Amino acid sequence: MINNVRIEGGGNTYIYKIKKENILNILEFILEKLE
Repeated sequence: MINNVRIEGGGNTYIYKIKKENILNILEFILEKLE
């Protein structure tokens, strides 16, 4: 199952098609963006 996730930041919108096994990697990416 693939979920579409939209990450908005810095005036740019990133759209990722994420597989469940990659969610932890994406969460880590988001945390880095928030720092």
